[in-house]
Amino acid sequence: MDQEGLICIGGSNAGGHYADVFRLRWQHGAVQTDTLPPLPVTLANCSGALAGNRIYVAGGIHTPDADTAAADVYMLDLQALHNGWKALPPCPGPARMLAVAGADGDDFYLFSGAALHQGKRAYLQDAWRYRPEAGWQRCADLPQPVVAAPSPAYGAERLLSIIGGDSGRDAAAAGSLKEHHPGFSTEIISYDLSHDRWLLSGKLPVSIHADAAANPNGSYWAPVTTTLARWNNMVILPGGEVRPGVRTPHVWAGKR
Repeated sequence: MDQEGLICIGGSNAGGHYADVFRLRWQHGAVQTDTLPPLPVTLANCSGALAGNRIYVAGGIHTPDADTAAADVYMLDLQALHNGWKALPPCPGPARMLAVAGADGDDFYLFSGAALHQGKRAYLQDAWRYRPEAGWQRCADLPQPVVAAPSPAYGAERLLSIIGGDSGRDAAAAGSLKEHHPGFSTEIISYDLSHDRWLLSGKLPVSIHADAAANPNGSYWAPVTTTLARWNNMVILPGGEVRPGVRTPHVWAGKR
């Protein structure tokens, strides 16, 4: 999201993965769509953030049947759209999907995510910063993986905060747990930009042991595989996945 609207990049549906990029704007009582330069490749399950006037996109997978994640990193300068997307050096860590992006000024951050080894996930705890003038630099590791946590991270008061995420704790048993899956992490962890350290900032006010039968849509569960947006001085988490394979129509809204 920039000051002019909501920018949608890549993604997938039943028809496959896409390279399309477009911006949605509300004008004169209707939604207007602007076409922006497409990605060089089809990409879904990637992570992106607006840092200054530049959009960064990292990781993901190129096709629905990909058994390895993409190491791709691309940048689009919103003040020079005619140049299109520029390929940047890949993150020195493992190629990943479902990471959490972040931004502070002109700096772009990439947190956690899942690597793919012949289609099997490896949950990551590493963190990286990209500076246009200096390239990639490793940051302090996260206390636990936060795969598919709402992205980008919420930035305020020299902190980048990540809400929930899949730590991988129940990943191996997800198929057998089904509706008894306890849900994803409710912890809110924050990266301290000034001191290169992680802090526990709080928890979502939910019960990860909620009765699935009484709460089929997961309205009180921590969502993953969704975005984080800022609107009217609130943090918005629209929809998402509350247990493996279970989507929710509910929207979280909160103030820091």
